[in-house]
Amino acid sequence: MERLKLYASMISLGVATIFHSAGDIRAQSATPQPGEAAIDSALRSGAFDKAAALLQRRAKAGDVEAQYQLASLYRAGRGVAQDDALAFKWMKRAAEGGHIRAAYSLGTMYLSGRGAAVNVAAARNWLNAAALAHHEQAIRLLAEINTARGAKERTVTENQAVHPERQAETAKKAGARSELSPELLTSSAIADGTMPPFVDAAWRGREKLVVRFIAAKVELEQKDAAGNTALAVAAMAGHLAIVEALAAAGANVDAMNNRRESPLMMAASNKRGAVVARLVAMGADVNRRDAAGATVLDMATRACDADMVANLVSKGARAGQEMNGQTLLMRAAESCDARVLGSLGSQGVAFDSRTARGETALWFAADKGNEGAIRYLVAQGADVEVADENGDTPLMRALARGVRDAAPVLLENIRTVDKANNNGNTALMLAAKSNMPDVVAQLIAMNVDVNARNAMGYSAMMFAAQEGNAAIVKQLLSAGADLSLRNKKREKASDIALAFGHADVVAMLK
Repeated sequence: MERLKLYASMISLGVATIFHSAGDIRAQSATPQPGEAAIDSALRSGAFDKAAALLQRRAKAGDVEAQYQLASLYRAGRGVAQDDALAFKWMKRAAEGGHIRAAYSLGTMYLSGRGAAVNVAAARNWLNAAALAHHEQAIRLLAEINTARGAKERTVTENQAVHPERQAETAKKAGARSELSPELLTSSAIADGTMPPFVDAAWRGREKLVVRFIAAKVELEQKDAAGNTALAVAAMAGHLAIVEALAAAGANVDAMNNRRESPLMMAASNKRGAVVARLVAMGADVNRRDAAGATVLDMATRACDADMVANLVSKGARAGQEMNGQTLLMRAAESCDARVLGSLGSQGVAFDSRTARGETALWFAADKGNEGAIRYLVAQGADVEVADENGDTPLMRALARGVRDAAPVLLENIRTVDKANNNGNTALMLAAKSNMPDVVAQLIAMNVDVNARNAMGYSAMMFAAQEGNAAIVKQLLSAGADLSLRNKKREKASDIALAFGHADVVAMLK
């Protein structure tokens, strides 16, 4: 009963004035329909019984405007006996047909219990549809409801229990009469009932609507089902003006969602550099951690946004926890340019830090063929010969992966050209197998041992023969490769070429 009184007092905001004059129930269609003139004349002259009879026929035929007007007559008791149940019936039909004012009125009827039991969830559902169509009274009433119900009831997830598909369909039908696009009105977030209109307006960049919600003193910290506030979704979408308006109104710039992501983190993850800069200037915490332990600097680095990373580092942002043993510099080395690594490097990181498997930032850069990162790291003194647990140096890793761009700069700085990994493979063997004649030529020029063999007895010539890399076979022949060598299966290079069907190579090896 107390809740009923609370909401009954709220709806006095506009309901009492809805039916004060015949003008409030006159037809509103842009294009006059047959019979409208007679209805309008009857309403103007006060012949409500005649108007009700005309409206009955049109309402039963599915005319939503007539349904709305007939509901208004039943509600006010004009021309017909006052009947809340019939008023509710016709108001609901009109609302389900996409009539915006009917959606608002139906919401107030649910709040006050007129024609149906009090159902706050259903009321919010219909008020949402009207608010999305910029119905001023719906906007103000929703703001009051959100404030009155408190923090635990600020979301509209209960809409899921009251046919949210009808709200979406209503909004879709109302699109032609609304300044909002059909795409906005039928967004999946609204359709499944997880995003309040205020939050949805911020997400969609509806600046004017957001400002109107703010003016109506809407609860600024209401959240969607994922725990995102209006400011958070605006930050994620890059709507800077809305972020600024919400912050100016007092919205929390550090509000965390269900995954403990702040608006700043969400903006960084989505490469919203201007929003990140503005939130940082507003005092947003640059070192908060999400549920996984990541910070905004981790997210900006993941986006490889050099300007954003530089800005955050200048404000004291730090990396979060290592991910799978990788430092932030290692993750950046995989795909970011030298500017990102430079900003991270200014924090005094150790360039040769290793994972549990012995990989360094330079190893990751070589693995992905990130030439800019390789050059930066080498220039900073990263050791090109640090090997992982398999004995692979960054050069070996690049050659094994067939990454051509990584080899030249690494070869320029290598000290031990004949170094072998745990399987006994040398850089020459790996280059021969991966068909990199330029690298083979460079290694031969560096006086590598062309006849070195791995743990299985394979030489560079055997790898070239196996892969059918004729150009490299020719290079190795010119460098004095020994064709009599046999692997542990007692195979010579010519035997291997024959077994793999490389006739041209077999002919070269006779």
